[in-house]
Amino acid sequence: MKNHKNSGLGIVLMTIGVIILLGLIGVHLGGLVPLALGLALLYWGFKKYQRVGGLSVGSIFLFIIGGMFALSGVGALIPFFIASLLLFFGYRYLKSDDDTNDDTSYQPYQMDVKSKKSLDEEFNSLMNK
Repeated sequence: MKNHKNSGLGIVLMTIGVIILLGLIGVHLGGLVPLALGLALLYWGFKKYQRVGGLSVGSIFLFIIGGMFALSGVGALIPFFIASLLLFFGYRYLKSDDDTNDDTSYQPYQMDVKSKKSLDEEFNSLMNK
């Protein structure tokens, strides 16, 4: 097996394979793929820009294509954030219910046996006030 200097194609092929396998078991990442691909292309274009020391035809092409991919994938973030917020608030709602129904935090009031007074003593103390 050859060791290639640039393994970008291998990573892309593996990513596509993982997405296909996840799709077979019911996990669909179709909306997030263009966003991730666009961000990867933007990063690659930025690295090319830094290496050359300025804009080149390749870096401009990567910026344009990466930007188009990234902007087309932004629509998938909205349902992702809504689903995340629903999960978060639902968990907090259930967690706060469990905390209020916890019987271990209840401490009953216990009166000291020595401080109990008879009914006559209580009545006299109330009448003397």
